[in-house]
Order: sequence, then structure tokens, then C-alpha cells
Amino acid sequence: MTQLDYTIFLLTAFGIVYGVVGSVLLMPLRLALATRSVWLEALLYCPYCVGFWAGVLLRATWFAQLQSLTDVIECVPCGFLVVGAIALARAAWPSFLESRFESERSIIEELRGNGVPAEPVAQSDDAEEDRHG
Repeated sequence: MTQLDYTIFLLTAFGIVYGVVGSVLLMPLRLALATRSVWLEALLYCPYCVGFWAGVLLRATWFAQLQSLTDVIECVPCGFLVVGAIALARAAWPSFLESRFESERSIIEELRGNGVPAEPVAQSDDAEEDRHG
């Protein structure tokens, strides 16, 4: 890959990360996915997580013809390249790729069930008696 290829690669990855993490246009999709799983919520609001997977998938689809396990493994450093570039950009410009998590958190909690976390199921007295003999 040439220097121009890397520049285009990083700019494309930044665009994907911004679209997923911070775009108002994708907010309905982000909210729908975030309410389904805590893991997806963490992934969709983390620019580093999205950046890593954007880098891996871009490398896999754009520059590589995945014919062997080695080709797949070579995609991972590109994910780290994007994460490093995001970290450097955020160090220089703190609001770069800022997550909308704080502003959308109340909506996610409301969609999950009015923000009330599920309480653990209380054990019955019979179950406790069985445990103590």
C-alpha cells in the first residue's frame, strides 16, 4: 500500500467511525441495536472499538483477497492502525469523534424499560432451607 492508499484508508475508516458513533443520521439504528445488548451498546458508542473493526473489515474487503488464514491475520494490524490514528487525533483534538453516548443514554434506558435495572430474583425460603439442610 502506498502513502496515498493509507491516507484514503484512514479517511474512509474515520468516516465509518463517525457515521456509527456520532452521526445523527444513524441514531435510530444505533439506539435500536444498543437496546438489544449491553455488548452492542458498548461497541456502538466506543470510537476505538468501531475503529478497530472498521479497519479490519476495510482491509479485508478493500485491499485483500482473503484466500488463506494469513490474509485474514494481516487485516488485524490495520484495525490497530485505525485505533492508533483515532487516539492521536483525539489527543490533538479532544472533541474528535466524540461519542453521543451521554446524550442518548436516557433514551436507551427508557427503551429498555424506564431505566430501572432488572433486580435479581429473590430466592424462596424453601430453596434456602434446602441449602442449609
